This record gives sequence, structure tokens and C-alpha cells, in this order.
Amino acid sequence: MGDYDEFEENTKNERLKKERMYEAQEKQKKHMEESIQKAQKKAKESGDDKKLGMVASRKKVLGTGRQV
Repeated sequence: MGDYDEFEENTKNERLKKERMYEAQEKQKKHMEESIQKAQKKAKESGDDKKLGMVASRKKVLGTGRQV
């Protein structure tokens, strides 16, 4: 059986792990948003309907929080 100090250490480590995971998710989300904006701009400039559909799909995925 562990003692209270071990419990505190485990709790602290779990909190730090969750914070790092959240930061990584936010970084990935920001990157996806930037790439979507770039792709949308290029698709509109070229009038490529297929790329516009792809951009719409990526926006939907980003909105639902699913992984690509």
C-alpha cells in the first residue's frame, strides 16, 4: 500500500500529463485550422470544387473533434 506522499506524486503526474496532452491537442488544432485556411484560399483561387469539398470535410472533422 502506498502512502499519502505517493498519492500526491501520482496525482501531480497525472495532472501534468493531462495538461501536456491538452496543449498538444490545441497545437494540432491550430495547425489544422491554418492548413484548412490555406487550402480554402488556394481552392477558391483556382475554382477547384474537389478541393473545396475536401476543405469542407476537414472543417467538419475539426468541428466534431475527431482525429484525421
